[in-house]
Amino acid sequence: MYRKISSLLIFITLCFPVYYVMGAQQDNFYIPPLDDVGLRDAESDSKVVYSTLKEISDLALRNNFDIQLAQFDAMLRETDLDKAVSLYDIIVKSEARFTDNQRREVSTFSGTRSRVNNYSLSVSQRLPTGTNIEMNFDNTRSWTDYPLYTTVNPAYESSVRLALKQELSKNFFGLNDRSRIKITRIEIQNARYTSLDKIEQMLAEVQRLYWVIARDLDIVCVRREMYARASELFQLNKDKIKKGIIEKPQLVSSEANLKQKEIDLLLAQNELKSHINELKFLLNLEDKKVIILPGESLECVSQEQILTEALKVAFSHRRDYLRAKNDVRSQDLRLIMKRNSLWPEINLEASISRNGLNNHLSEAINDISSEDNPEYFLGFKITFPLQNREARSEFNKAKIEKTKALINLKKTEYRILTQIKNRVRDCNILRKRVDKQRNVVRLQEEKLTAELKAYRYGRSDTDTIIRYQNDLLLSRIMYSQALLEYREALIELLLSENCLLDKFWKDTL
Repeated sequence: MYRKISSLLIFITLCFPVYYVMGAQQDNFYIPPLDDVGLRDAESDSKVVYSTLKEISDLALRNNFDIQLAQFDAMLRETDLDKAVSLYDIIVKSEARFTDNQRREVSTFSGTRSRVNNYSLSVSQRLPTGTNIEMNFDNTRSWTDYPLYTTVNPAYESSVRLALKQELSKNFFGLNDRSRIKITRIEIQNARYTSLDKIEQMLAEVQRLYWVIARDLDIVCVRREMYARASELFQLNKDKIKKGIIEKPQLVSSEANLKQKEIDLLLAQNELKSHINELKFLLNLEDKKVIILPGESLECVSQEQILTEALKVAFSHRRDYLRAKNDVRSQDLRLIMKRNSLWPEINLEASISRNGLNNHLSEAINDISSEDNPEYFLGFKITFPLQNREARSEFNKAKIEKTKALINLKKTEYRILTQIKNRVRDCNILRKRVDKQRNVVRLQEEKLTAELKAYRYGRSDTDTIIRYQNDLLLSRIMYSQALLEYREALIELLLSENCLLDKFWKDTL
């Protein structure tokens, strides 16, 4: 009767794997008891937190050091825009000079002493049209101790001058200036894409580790179960040897199997703890007593991946492809700038000024507008190196750089096509592997169950039961590994499409 009960317990244990479910409202949320995974005994005062994949991802995006560094890299690059646009800043200059001349002069008509005070204020700005505009206000006070040959002493001279300078050939109406700013914007956008790539890579690493821990939990539970089966087999053999049903080698074999299962369980628990600590480091958790455990099962609803849909998503989201297209745009702008630099430098300059002269400052300022005493200037300047070798060299270099950018764009397109094909194929093959490995587990359970029936009637031996138990253990471990690799393949596909980050983070860069 005892043998029948023992065999029934073994059969029930084999047919019902150890899975723990947390409630009907979250069917995919399971919590293995801490005593089963070996964490409660080691860290009895620890706080256990069961988290979903989204919660872990959100925590990583907030706390991870590498993600924070990548965000700051993008922010640093954005500061270059102000530097580029500073070309159009309004510049204000102010100057004051004082001269007291007491030097001996050749002519006695110059006097023995003179003083000159000069104050000036200017405002200038470069416009997007390539026009430099400047307005100056100057005021000079002069005095001499020999006023016979001076009309006004002391004399105040105030003047206002408006000057324009327009570039007509090189930098044609500000073409190069505007192109440089556009190139800076493109480079900032490319730097932002690079930072997003780093953030997405780190998020993928966190999610992979999350599923590795889920796999470790499954393996610990499986090894815990197999340890219980080995223990029960050992106890059964102890009873049998007392009754003289089996020989001692079978008892020793079952005892050695029990010890080995205990060692395997300890190693599995240790690996689980190591991966938990790695995840805590990536999440930058300051509370060392917190234990993060997955709240989702490795099992998931699998579906076939469609290549055409994946390619469509990839070409609209891949940041390396967007960077390659931006590089082509940037090289187009540089080529236009270098072609424009082949032209001679032609500058048109014009100015108008008025002044007032009086022995009082206020009246000198009023004379600027009240009297008709303007000065006009118009200038036309051409500068052109005869060989012009530097400009031609830069132009030829720009053409080569554009060709390289176009080739790199084609290379990127082909790389995306190849990667997406491989990722889609991996997902579909690993999905089939999961289904087949599940059937392997079922068949191994059926094989062990049938052999236990034979063992109960004395038609089998301990070594065969142990071997069949190990076959079942290996198949279940391989099943957990297959689920993990399928999860990782899905992450790799999203990573290849550059869509992983969009599911968990609102872009703020």
